[in-house]
This record gives sequence, structure tokens and C-alpha cells, in this order.
Amino acid sequence: SSGNPTSWEWTFEGGTPSTSSSPNPEVTYENAGSYDVSLTVTNNNGMDTKAVEDYITVNVLEPVYFDFEGGNPADPVYTIYLSGGVLQGEDLQPGDEIAIFDGETMVGAMMLDGVLTPETQFDHALIAFSTVTSGNGYTPGNPMTLKCYDASEEIESTGFEIEFYDPYGDAWTESYFPEGDGAYSIAGLTFTAGATQQMSLGAGYQFVSSYMIPPDPDMMTLCEDLMYDETLDFIRNSEGSMLQKIGPNWVNNIGDWNTLEGYLFKMNTDDMLEMGGSIMDPQTPMTLEAGYQFISYLPETPIDALVAMETVLENLDFVRNSTGNMLQKIGPNWVNNIGNMNPGEGYLVRMNADDELIYPEATKSYQPASNAQPQYFEFNGGNPADPVYTIFIEAGNLLQAGDEVAAFDGDKLVGSMIIESSKALENDLPVFATINEKAGYTPGNELILKAYDKDKQEEIVLNYTMVNEYQGSRPGNTYPEKDGKFGVVQITNEETFAMDIFPNPFSEEISVATTHSGASLQVFNSTGKLILEKVLENDQTIETGSWESGIYLLCLTSKDGEITTKKVIKR
Repeated sequence: SSGNPTSWEWTFEGGTPSTSSSPNPEVTYENAGSYDVSLTVTNNNGMDTKAVEDYITVNVLEPVYFDFEGGNPADPVYTIYLSGGVLQGEDLQPGDEIAIFDGETMVGAMMLDGVLTPETQFDHALIAFSTVTSGNGYTPGNPMTLKCYDASEEIESTGFEIEFYDPYGDAWTESYFPEGDGAYSIAGLTFTAGATQQMSLGAGYQFVSSYMIPPDPDMMTLCEDLMYDETLDFIRNSEGSMLQKIGPNWVNNIGDWNTLEGYLFKMNTDDMLEMGGSIMDPQTPMTLEAGYQFISYLPETPIDALVAMETVLENLDFVRNSTGNMLQKIGPNWVNNIGNMNPGEGYLVRMNADDELIYPEATKSYQPASNAQPQYFEFNGGNPADPVYTIFIEAGNLLQAGDEVAAFDGDKLVGSMIIESSKALENDLPVFATINEKAGYTPGNELILKAYDKDKQEEIVLNYTMVNEYQGSRPGNTYPEKDGKFGVVQITNEETFAMDIFPNPFSEEISVATTHSGASLQVFNSTGKLILEKVLENDQTIETGSWESGIYLLCLTSKDGEITTKKVIKR
């Protein structure tokens, strides 16, 4: 400007100070980016002239959002060279930050000074420390988690995928921390704005797991809505520790949610558990110890249970799901009555020896014959963490696909199923030592089986014998003491005792055909009143002209069994 300048007024967007009267101001920027800068100069004539209005670029390379405390470079260090990084399909920008975690422990962080490309990959190193300033850093074998911070939008993103490259044949290409010092990886990162998983919870018992790594893993925080709505009864982990309400207060003896573990939930009513965070690598190794444990299912898609567990079959005793169905070895073959392992579900595993489970990358799934649930013998479920006894049904000619079979301890229904096929090992009936709200079967009590013929709409008490052709099959007709036992039954009363009552509906008469002379017939009306009782001589016609319209229960009893059916008079 003309004349001698007498004052300078700088204005700095995002800097400190925001204004300065010095001709040579010092300004501190904490975040990388582009900022408005303006200068107003006043000359000695009192005339104002705006001399500068432009942008400056400030590069700040120390992370601010992911405020990493630093680590000990004399202890093992692992380096990831970044060949690419995108968030929601867009390149990460200068000033964005990336951090690496072992669980909740930040073990390294960096701020970008440019777009990540293969050409500049060795200029962008994310360093993870096995020892951080305050203590332990990463542990070899633990899964790594990556997060990014979008500086322009001020948003943290925890959902990520990592793609490893090995152009020189010596790079670390696993998504868990390596052993030893000096290991390196070359990788590209893809971040999403976050991910969530929803798990449907039904009233009663179930195993639950998640593939999410929640940013705040505290059980009380994750289950806050379930506790507030009082839909949750309790949660239990493999060690028996619980989250439960004691008096007026919830007590958390589990601590934090572990993504590698499954949990036993007991719900008062149906509800939904939603979990956000980052997605754990589905091939993360899981240590399984001899004995029982609840495990998590990490893949995002269903996989045939036999395929999913293939890395531990040598030391596996069995796997059980929430409905009591099992993957177990019968004779020389593994029998999969679970079908698919599914996201959101947890599983009870019993191991004969320690082993390491790694879920496969393959997505082979199992196609079950039917997902139908019994309607006549409606069973409300039981506790799959307590002993379960599996009955395999060799149906014979009496039962057809779609018929129902139920197990009783006295009058107590302890399990039910729908016949799938003619093959015994495809018709598994899990029976529970603990059913919802009360005890189930009692070891030593008699196993009683009943069937419901869907075509004839009649209930039948089944006569059966135990088949011992499979190694490990339990021979007795009583409930066992121990968990994980199985028995194979062959139905024997299809030829010795049968009844056919026709027509249905009927009007003036009904015909009864039975295989046994001397069987006793009782007929009850819709109010439960006994209106007829007589001994039959094989086939017989009964006059019904005086009976009122409605539903009648007919019970036929002989020394070989009992058959119950419902018939209708319709005029």
C-alpha cells in the first residue's frame, strides 16, 4: 500500500491466536488441513488496504484424536506399510488418523500427510509396539483391530477390512500380531463408517455370540436396554460368572464382552440385542481348552457346522446349539444335527483335549430338510448348557415325514421334534435336564415317547426298543446321568397295535378298525365328559346319531399301547 504501514491485523482460521497485530505472528495449528488467512494493513494516511486473502496448508504429523502415549522401540515392534486406505469408498486424506489396537489397548497411531498409494507405501508406516509407555502393548497371537478418524467430518470409524500383500515373500499376512521382532506387513485398508449386528433373543435360554468388537465392551453398557426393559434375566459365561439383578441392583461379575466367547442368555421375554463397533476377522484363532466352554461364531455368513469345526475334529467331543441339536461322532462318522452355524448364535463345545479353532474362509452351508417346529407337542425349550440327551428315532412304517415325536418324564414334556426322514440319524430328539422355568428329566426315570400322526390327527404312545448298532449308544430306556449321551430307538408298535377311525368328519356312525381284539375304547366330548366306554372286537361300527355336533376325543388302549385321536361330528 502507499505510505508507511502503521499496523498489521492478521486473521487465522483454526489457529491460535485468531488475530495478531504483529508483522511476524507465530501461530500454532494442531490439525492438518487448509485454512483461511487474511491480512489487513493500515498505512500512515489512515487508509485501510486488504493486502492478503489466501490459503495456507499446515501439515501436522502427530496424531491428535488417537493420542498415542508412545512405546519402547527397544522391545519388539511390528510395522504395517500402508499401500492404500479408503473410507466409505473415498481415499483417506491428509490429517486423517489411523490407530492399531490389541483389544482396548492402543499400541500405535499415525496421521496421514498424503493420500495412501502403492507408490508411497514405504513413506506411510503404522508402527505397533509390544511395550507402550504405561505397560504391555500388543501380545503375539492376539487379533489386531484398526480404527480411523476422519478429520474433516470429525467421525471415528471402527469397521475395517485389511488386505495383505507379500511381493517379497517375507511379509506377515495374518490379522493377528506376530511373534518376534522386526516383522512387517504391506496392506491396504478399507474402512466403513461403522458396523452393527442385531441378535434376536427369545424368551428362555439361548447361546449368544457376536462378530463385533464393541468400542465399549462393558457388559452393563452393552445390555443397558435389556436391563432397563427387564427383558433380561441373566447372562452367564464359560466360567460361570454372571450379569444378574440382585435386589434392586444389577451386578456384573463377567466384566467385559469378549468377542471370542459365547454367552448363555436367559430372557424373560423376547427382545433384540444390537452391537456396534468393528468386525473381527473371522479367521481369528480361538483357543479351546479340554472340557466345556461357550464359543463365538465369527463369520458373517452361515457355514455347515462340520466344515466350520474341521480344524478341531481330532480333539472335539461335541458341539451343541441353543435347541440342543449336536455335532457329534457316532461310530466312525460325524453326524451333524446342528446344520449351519449362524451369525449371532453361540455354541457349547466340549473338547477332549486343548486345540485351536480357526473358522474356514469357505462358505459351504448345510441345507436342512425342514425348519418347522412341532405344533401339537409344542415345546418351549430348555437350557442347552445343562445335560441334554439325544434320542435318534428309527421311524419304521408307523411314522412319516412331518409327524411329531415327543419325550416325556411322567407327564412332563422334556423335548419334541418333527420326523425328517426314514434315516434314524437324521431324526434327532434333544431332551433337556432343565426346561424353561423348572427341572426337566430326572436321571433314572423312564423315557416315554409319544407321536402325533399329522394325517390321522391322532396321538400315539410309542413302543420302542433300543438299537445298539452304533458305538457309544446307550442301551437303557431310562434317562442318563451324564451329559452328551445318545440312544437310538426303533419303533415297534406299528404292526402290533394300530387304529383307524373313519370317516372324519362323521355324522350318524363311525367305524373303528383296530389290529387287536379286546382293546378298550373311551370317547370324551368337548367338555371332557366320558360319553362312551366299551371293549372292541376288531372292526366295529358305533352309532353316533344321538351325539351333538362338535369335537370328540377317542382313546383306544390295549396291552401294546395307547392311541388318542380327535374326530368331529358335523351335521
